Amino acid sequence: MCAFVAYGYKTLKCSVRFVLCNWGNAPKFCPSCGMNVGFLTERPSTSSSVGHGPTVNETSIQGRAAQFMRFREVKEAERRTFSKAKKKPNITIKISIGIMTRTKYGLKPIRGKTLPLNVEPLWSSKQILPAAIKKQRDFNQDTMYDGEYVLVYPDDSQVQNIPGTDRPFVLEHYKEAIGKAYQRIVLYICPLQDLSKYRSTCM
Repeated sequence: MCAFVAYGYKTLKCSVRFVLCNWGNAPKFCPSCGMNVGFLTERPSTSSSVGHGPTVNETSIQGRAAQFMRFREVKEAERRTFSKAKKKPNITIKISIGIMTRTKYGLKPIRGKTLPLNVEPLWSSKQILPAAIKKQRDFNQDTMYDGEYVLVYPDDSQVQNIPGTDRPFVLEHYKEAIGKAYQRIVLYICPLQDLSKYRSTCM
């Protein structure tokens, strides 16, 4: 609840005349929701009334103030619900990850070493790489080196940007660019020394 409304609600617990005194210079519209709250500053009728009970005008102001408070509560509940609906849960999808090494014919994937890997659509290459290395070390220790690895595309180019653009690699964007389902995407890890030596021989 905004401070503006909370203040009005608190003063309503006192006499209506005290409300009018405190709200005399208040704005006519709630700064949070824009609703007209001019009724909170309306002055009750000065005509005499029997006893010390609230006048008809005072009762009307109190009723409209209570209606305003209910309106504010409904709007706050709607805002909280809308905010929660916008949050997307983390989604796990699968891609395939293989191993690429240097041979006399260039950089080539090792047959039979491709594994499924659980990732998230918004992962970058820096997030995919350590997960891919761990998966391959867990299942293909016989072909894994102790040195540094890099993530490469099937054409043996290093994964940094979306191919043909300057946009940093994000899996979801790569999927859109290549036009494949996630489960059909294949990336590779390659020893950095193999990639460096291969690049030097091509120059």
